[in-house]
Amino acid sequence: MEYEFLIIAFYLSILSYYLGVLLYMIPLPFYGVKKWAPTLMVDGVFSAILIFSYTLLLSIINYLGSLFGSDWNSFFLWLGFKTSIVVTLLVILKFIGVSLSLSGLQFIANSIISSLINNLTNILFLLLSLSIASSIIVTYGSKILALGILLHSIPFRLTRVSGSMMIAVIMVFSIGLPLMPAYVETVSQPPGFNESILVEYGVAYGYINIVDLLNSSVSYPVINIYTSDKDVLLAKYLGNRDGVIDASSPDKGFPSTKEYIVLVEYGGLQYWLTIDPLKDYVDAGDGKYNLSIVLPIIHINDLRYIYLENCELKDIVLDKIIYFTVYVEDKGVVYIVVNYDDNAYVFIDGVLRDPDVVVVYNWYGINFRALKYFIDSGVHSFRVYVKYSSLDLKPNVEEVYYVRDSAGLYQFEPTDLVKPVVYMVFNLFIAPLTYIAILFSASIALARLLGGAAPSIARIILVGA
Repeated sequence: MEYEFLIIAFYLSILSYYLGVLLYMIPLPFYGVKKWAPTLMVDGVFSAILIFSYTLLLSIINYLGSLFGSDWNSFFLWLGFKTSIVVTLLVILKFIGVSLSLSGLQFIANSIISSLINNLTNILFLLLSLSIASSIIVTYGSKILALGILLHSIPFRLTRVSGSMMIAVIMVFSIGLPLMPAYVETVSQPPGFNESILVEYGVAYGYINIVDLLNSSVSYPVINIYTSDKDVLLAKYLGNRDGVIDASSPDKGFPSTKEYIVLVEYGGLQYWLTIDPLKDYVDAGDGKYNLSIVLPIIHINDLRYIYLENCELKDIVLDKIIYFTVYVEDKGVVYIVVNYDDNAYVFIDGVLRDPDVVVVYNWYGINFRALKYFIDSGVHSFRVYVKYSSLDLKPNVEEVYYVRDSAGLYQFEPTDLVKPVVYMVFNLFIAPLTYIAILFSASIALARLLGGAAPSIARIILVGA
């Protein structure tokens, strides 16, 4: 469709030029009409230049966007995370309001909670409006740009201002709007502001999938979520038998806007990693997100696994008897972790071998034995048979819910919610509006250069003044 607009715009630019020529040639002293002649000729040529520069304009948008670090995916994730924070606070405030009303404190609910809910509703409206506007720019930006060129080309400048503004808005907002998160987070964090965990780290809802090196699910993993400095435990969840941690309920969730530290525990193994929500989360739809974590183990059964240290796994067959081959360059260690009451038989290169070290320990109420084998350099084949004592094992974990416990919002007094909401009004309402105002002022300036108010570029290019 955009190329149809450009074809029409090209014919209109030709029409403008020849109308100017025609007015020059009229042998009648209509000075009020003839003064349009040079303007129409200049406008026709300049519009033709814009038409043939359509692809160049798109390239400029992409180049400047990459130069400044514009990323629409990160922008939409940021919008989704911030929206989920606002929705969560709305739900919590309504819950507190209902509780206060039932306890005879309706005047507090009416005076404080209602005003906070109104402010959050305005923020939610702005975020949803930004989401719709940005989706229009991403989806229809090239078509709107072509339509702006078409309007710019209509003779006698009937829609020149509108066309110039459309071109300028698409160019400026395509480059600048994805940078809004960086601007907002920079200007809306006053020094010394002691914000709540929920406001600082945000909240997202969804599922965490824990798998092993073979992409197989691991049973009953435990995940600990810490602040970026490891000082505060934000959440602690126990996964199910399929290795899935369900954090989709309103009182659970996990951080959404800031990097945080994760400790995954499995049968005594501890695996630390840093999570960046903008890079590591996958949008699952319906406001939910998925996070996948790969543990450096080979899961062989419920809460039993193999861990390789300085060994390269060449091949493996998981059956009643486990066969695998490893390559060791210098010295390696193979750990086979089973339940304390299991019987494990390990053949290395065809020879039954006792473990070099046996470590006995308890992990969340379950006793384990870690069989440790030191391996020399070279290629070695393993054959492992485990006689399981019981497969009905589940760790006893006291979970910590992110929203309910770590953020502690359910335990706040109503007045304690005022400060975070005020911060969010500045962070998600005032700061975005000021940034949009900056982008609009830049768009107006660019529209003026394109001829929306005064044909500066056109006259400089075509007549040199």
